[in-house]
Amino acid sequence: MRKWEPVKKHPNIYVYETKKGKRYGIRRGFVNSENKRDEFTKSGFKDWRSADLVLKDFELKLGNGELGPVSHRSMTVDMALQRMASYKEARGLWKKATKKNTMNYYNRYLKPKFGQRKLAEITRLEYEAHLSALIKDNLANTTIHTINGVMQSIMNFAERNDVIQKNMLRSIEIVGGKPAKEQKLEKKDFDHWMATAKGMYSKYIISLLEVASLGERRGELLGLRFKDLHFFTENDTDFCKISWNVSRTPDQLEGGSLKNAGSVRENYVSGKVVDYLKYAAKFSKLAYENKDISPTEDDFIFINPDTAKGYHPSQINRLFNKISKKAGVAVNPHLLRHYFATQALNNPNVADVEVMHWLGHKNIQMTASYTRDTKDASMALYQNVQRDFKVLDGTKSKKINGTA
Repeated sequence: MRKWEPVKKHPNIYVYETKKGKRYGIRRGFVNSENKRDEFTKSGFKDWRSADLVLKDFELKLGNGELGPVSHRSMTVDMALQRMASYKEARGLWKKATKKNTMNYYNRYLKPKFGQRKLAEITRLEYEAHLSALIKDNLANTTIHTINGVMQSIMNFAERNDVIQKNMLRSIEIVGGKPAKEQKLEKKDFDHWMATAKGMYSKYIISLLEVASLGERRGELLGLRFKDLHFFTENDTDFCKISWNVSRTPDQLEGGSLKNAGSVRENYVSGKVVDYLKYAAKFSKLAYENKDISPTEDDFIFINPDTAKGYHPSQINRLFNKISKKAGVAVNPHLLRHYFATQALNNPNVADVEVMHWLGHKNIQMTASYTRDTKDASMALYQNVQRDFKVLDGTKSKKINGTA
């Protein structure tokens, strides 16, 4: 245990030695909301002034009664999760689906063992033992990583809000667990799957599948509206600018925001997929009118013609399953996203950051996260991918403003 020495003329601030030199910490006693003696501690400051700023901020909150019940050491994991959920919801940091998934994982895998435990009492050793037990239960490696992610979020939230001095569970190494299903699709299998679909369904459904092959998320596909398509011609080539702005998920059937800010984007496509988009828009407008509905620019394109209502996300999965069963090739909507990414990233003429923007990923690395997609970059990406990705367009790419 490091020896903390008081810093002269600076009450509640201490100095201690580490391998990297002197560090400063805070120890400030107070009476918590349960009228019990408690202590606020924080360490790791490189100078006493930084520690003093944090101490003054704490004392200001204490004086204004802003600490609330989360400020003391009796905070349980259950209590911390509820406080974190309220914080994230109030600031729009959690979508409905995010909260639902987080609570499901927590209630099933963490709450029974840790829910009523005080945060400060949970040891790294017992937490690692809990994860090891999950590995022995043959849970998928990805599932265990998700469970750990939930716990880390709770502990980090508690640390940032001075409930605990430090997240002692940080940087847990997870080795083992059932391997995740391989998200891999060979081109010949994809071509066979699409050919099978064309022998089973109408051109409208094939249009949906062609658009799904562009690598967008299932919710984005179903959230596509008439206003999101802009057709134009440049250098004798027909293009369509697709704007991804809305996502339809099981929790937001009427449409909601996309997964993150980076997901809001525009893709430029050409070739036969433009014809499929035009056909889908025309077909769905007629489907609306057949139900005595005058479609607006805000209406969805991919709908059930029998009801003139947007497909439920589960219907898309059932559609894929029927095709997969007949084709003998297992394909799901998310696998097409992986397939597009694989084709694009394997193309030497396509930069990783362009693929990141196309797919609406949050980042590849910090440098890439500072860039933004452009019309020319999006067109160039599509033209390059076309060379090896026949479902998009079997023709050779054409130059656009002098670039391939």
